Amino acid sequence: MQEFPAGHAGRIRIMLPEAIARYILVFGGCLSLLFSLIHVFIRGKQVENYNLSLLLFILTILQFQFALIISEGALSYPGLLFMHLTFLFLAIPLAYRAYFFVVFPSSDLSGRKWLIFVPACLTMPLDMYYLVQSNAGKLTMIESLLTGLNSRSLVVIRMITGAASLEVLLLLGMLSMRMIKEYRRSRMPITAVNAVYAVITLAASEMVLLGYLLNSMSAVKYGAVIISLLLISSYITGVRYPSLIQLVIIEAKKQYHRKKLLTGIDPESLLFNLERLMEEEKLYTSETLSLKDLADILSITPHQLSHLLNSERDTNFNTFVNQYRIEEAKRLLLEEAERSILTIAYAVGFNSKSTFYDAFSRFTGITPKQYRESRNSSAR
Repeated sequence: MQEFPAGHAGRIRIMLPEAIARYILVFGGCLSLLFSLIHVFIRGKQVENYNLSLLLFILTILQFQFALIISEGALSYPGLLFMHLTFLFLAIPLAYRAYFFVVFPSSDLSGRKWLIFVPACLTMPLDMYYLVQSNAGKLTMIESLLTGLNSRSLVVIRMITGAASLEVLLLLGMLSMRMIKEYRRSRMPITAVNAVYAVITLAASEMVLLGYLLNSMSAVKYGAVIISLLLISSYITGVRYPSLIQLVIIEAKKQYHRKKLLTGIDPESLLFNLERLMEEEKLYTSETLSLKDLADILSITPHQLSHLLNSERDTNFNTFVNQYRIEEAKRLLLEEAERSILTIAYAVGFNSKSTFYDAFSRFTGITPKQYRESRNSSAR
């Protein structure tokens, strides 16, 4: 193996266990390659699958290249670091898109979505220049990257790496904040999981980029290992729950379309008017009251009212109305003891005794007769 000059060897060698890191990187790279093939050939032809497959394939190459870098194998096989920086700067926007597709599948990435690939385009000429160099030229460029020796290529690399670091902070940082906000709104556990993954990806990517920027191979190693561990955990989850990603995307699309139903509507004002209608005007006492009737009174569509009740009150129309009916029935059962249970059932909006008994038992756990008797006996 060719060695760098003695004065720089100590700066390249990392004092932490390189063998363990190398095994993790190689294992993560193998799983990433397998996962990439699964998504492109099995999961379907959706754009999110192509994006994820390309990301995983690029990460496969990067994991093997990181293993070469931390073990100094790149000194013996410099040609294996082909397109290293381009792949690194491609992985960042592809990871951003992968997280975006999962949590916000129906949202638009905006018309400037291709600008996130600018750093990769800027590094491609440098990587092409590296490819046409002789082995000696490649070793000189590797030495410049790993040891911080001054060179024109290192200046360019540091400028692009600095810009890419800012890109990571902006892309993944803003996406993580949006995921956290979405979780607070929807309380979907998978959104929280993706937010955690995005934050870890952000931290690991920054470690790698800052490692190159500040000439810290320890930072590069730690960042690469964290990325590999994320790949391994994702693969294990994918094997355990093979349809998880598609199910998450489907559910996220449903959430998005439901959210669009209330665009331009003030939920708090609607709920206030709805509860006022039920409590003051007692609309629930009409046995013919329907979802459409109530929606028409509120000047919204039945779909909007259904979503409002589901998202803001975690209930459906029938349960919402029956809650008021049962509360009114409980009051009448006690205050009008001489009144029959059947007339009370009709008075509060039920159209049959059996329906009333079923609803009353479901809400209280006892029958109307038992409720009246238990309350009357306790009042004596």
